[in-house]
Amino acid sequence: MVTSRLNPNTSWSICMGVLLLVLVAGALILGIGDLGGLATYIWGVCVGLCLGWFYCTENLYFSMCLPKGQEAELSGFFVYATQILGWLPPLLFTVLVESGIDQTWGVVITSFGFLAAICLLRCSNPWDEVVAEANHEVVKDEGISVSQHSSDDNDKQKTVSAAMEPSDSAVEAEESA
Repeated sequence: MVTSRLNPNTSWSICMGVLLLVLVAGALILGIGDLGGLATYIWGVCVGLCLGWFYCTENLYFSMCLPKGQEAELSGFFVYATQILGWLPPLLFTVLVESGIDQTWGVVITSFGFLAAICLLRCSNPWDEVVAEANHEVVKDEGISVSQHSSDDNDKQKTVSAAMEPSDSAVEAEESA
């Protein structure tokens, strides 16, 4: 619902901000207060809704940023990068808990990884430029978009065709032999 009204970049940032607030508030309320039972289930539902929003928006953001023709290698890089960075928050939480810090503070500290992600995401270009670059378009200052995709493909095809044609000297060498 939020992503359809906003662009995926903004939606993903808002999602991570809401998830950060839900995790921190839930950990503090449930960890410090003496609440249990129903409050835990309510917190679990809120975390589940935020995670559902997060993963859908993450995949949408990534799929719309991919340049045409490079989907396979960049999808592989995306999976590789998420696996490389996926162990860091659980490791941080484990180190904190094993060193004697309460789990409440472990969740709070680990949740601030979303704040770093929001800051990095906010450093990206405006969403229109990201989509234009993925579509091989050059956006000029006057607001005119010029597509470069088809001309680049034609130039590449001409280069490949020229490289595959035998040169005149190779043809003359074959005829003289």
